[in-house]
Amino acid sequence: MVEYRKSNKNSYSLEIMLDLYLVRHAQSEMNLEAHLIGGRSNHVPLSPIGELQGSYLGKRFRNERVRFSRIYSSTAVRTQKTAHLTSHEIEFPVNKIILSEDLLELDQGDWEGQPRSEIYTSEMLAMINANNWEFTPPHGESQRMVEERMYSVVERNLLCSKTRNSCYFWPWDGYKMSFTENFRFISQYDLQDGLRKYLYNQITISQQRVALHFNE
Repeated sequence: MVEYRKSNKNSYSLEIMLDLYLVRHAQSEMNLEAHLIGGRSNHVPLSPIGELQGSYLGKRFRNERVRFSRIYSSTAVRTQKTAHLTSHEIEFPVNKIILSEDLLELDQGDWEGQPRSEIYTSEMLAMINANNWEFTPPHGESQRMVEERMYSVVERNLLCSKTRNSCYFWPWDGYKMSFTENFRFISQYDLQDGLRKYLYNQITISQQRVALHFNE
């Protein structure tokens, strides 16, 4: 939907509505190792269940007649595979999926693959909670760093879009942090119709209608 709104006596702003779907990757092999800190683990594939989830998600989109103008994915194996399986079901060309390292999960640095019980001691948790947004694992990155790089993708690809009735599919890494960082920035813009979030076979899907304004 495209609307022109008068912003002052001599100028108008262009408002474009787009539907943005943030979709968590399907179950990966690392998700089965809950006692370990997964971090990025970019090489880890989907589990057999995850393979089915990716296909079922595509079937759901197809049955609901959802069509995407663009599909973005991080470069992690699990998110690419989720995007590929879904794209196959909705007949979206896999070679048109846009990959970006800026969409990767928070880098846990030296903690990646380590037992949670050994890292997350009461003392360490106290340090993390004291400054959660800025806390950085050894040789890793903070949530603020993740927010900044993910917003760069939003800024480059969404905020500059003047495509009518755009619908974007965005498989993302992580369950809490990446989701939070994406919506902290997206929520700076006009959000229409509220947020629809639901679980589909462990894949979190969030649909948001975003109003983008351009001064003419």
